[in-house]
Amino acid sequence: MQWRLNSALLSRSIRRLRRSRGGTWTARLCARASTLATRIRFGILEDEPIWLTSEDVAEIHDEQLELHGGLPGYKDPGLVESAVNNPIMSYMYGEQRDILALAIRLCFAIVKNHGFNDGNKRTAAFAMIEFLAINGYDLFVPDDEPETPLLGQWVERLAAGAYDEYQMYDRLEHFLQLAD
Repeated sequence: MQWRLNSALLSRSIRRLRRSRGGTWTARLCARASTLATRIRFGILEDEPIWLTSEDVAEIHDEQLELHGGLPGYKDPGLVESAVNNPIMSYMYGEQRDILALAIRLCFAIVKNHGFNDGNKRTAAFAMIEFLAINGYDLFVPDDEPETPLLGQWVERLAAGAYDEYQMYDRLEHFLQLAD
C-alpha cells in the first residue's frame, strides 16, 4: 500500500463512514482513522492497517442482531478476541501485506471461532467490509438475489468448509476498489 498517495482517499473514506453510520462504534473508528490521516500527512505511518478491536466487532454483532434478530451474547469472548488478533498476527509475523487477504482472514477467523451465540457469519461479513472501509477500500459484490446476497452465500460456504481463504480471495478480488 502506498499510504502517502492514498491519504486523500482515506480522508474521503472517513467522511463517507461518518455519513453512512452513526453511533459510538463508528465515531471511534473515524477518530482512529482521522489520527491515521494526520500520521500519513506527516509521514509517521509505517504501513500498518487500522485494525478492528474486539469491541468494534461486538458492536457490529449487536447492530446485526438489532437489524435481523438473533440470540445476543457471547459463547466465549476470548474466541472473538482471538479472531480479531488473527489478521494482526498474520501481518506482524506472517508478513501478510495484502489488505484483502487480511480482511478475509478476519472474516474466516470470526466464522470459525464462533465466539457469539448467534450471528457469527453476518458479523464476519460486515467486519470484513468495515475493515476494508476504514483502510480506504470498498467491496462491491453484486446482489443477484436480494433474499440471499452473493457475499452471504460465499460466507456461508466459508463457514461450511466448502471454500477456504484462497477461494474466497479469488471471488472477492474482482470486487475490491479504492474508496472514492
